[in-house]
Amino acid sequence: MNHIPDLEILCLRHGKTNYTEKFPDLTPDGILHVRKVATETVLPWILKHGINPRVLGIVASPAPRALGTAANVAEVIGYQGKILPQGEIGPMARRDSVRAALVYRDLRAGKQYVSYETDPAFRDRTIFETPPEVRARWYAFLADYIRCARIHGPRHMIFVSHYEVLCNIVHDLFGIVASEPAELRHAEPIFLSVSDYAPSVSVIISGQFRGKEALGVLDLWDHSFERRL
Repeated sequence: MNHIPDLEILCLRHGKTNYTEKFPDLTPDGILHVRKVATETVLPWILKHGINPRVLGIVASPAPRALGTAANVAEVIGYQGKILPQGEIGPMARRDSVRAALVYRDLRAGKQYVSYETDPAFRDRTIFETPPEVRARWYAFLADYIRCARIHGPRHMIFVSHYEVLCNIVHDLFGIVASEPAELRHAEPIFLSVSDYAPSVSVIISGQFRGKEALGVLDLWDHSFERRL
């Protein structure tokens, strides 16, 4: 059976940052890199799918580094609409800011890789929102967008989010644990296309990432995701 995509989504991790929490919260190199990605990746994606920038949507995490990334992409592609902050694709919540700061201290100093997948601190719900909780809100957000977009639009979207959010689709769809040395890089694109599977119940998600293609099925109501080999 042929499944014809009716929604196109481009996901980007935010650009390189020093985590100042002040917009645009990107390093000078980070800004240059994001704009290069916008020119060399986002614009060709727009042309490939015949997307009118006036009816394109951009949703970003409320974090300044994500909003700054989205703003630079928007400027390069000539997007003049609003960039919509969306908490559902925001960073992992901190439940104990003092202990969380200690976990991130070496990461912020740029001296050590902190493994989201293996560091036990990220499983401690007294410090952070847990990975299963982040995964659940990502798929709830994605399902809600798909249901809404099919009625109201827009049918072409850019999502700017974070490692701990986007690593879920990278793992579940492509089978890649996006950790060191295969870490999801700053402003790295993930291409998703959506088509009907069981109308009003589930959809096919087809994706491209690092030259790899894959298919999965997303249930729009219970938000379960199953990779199809």
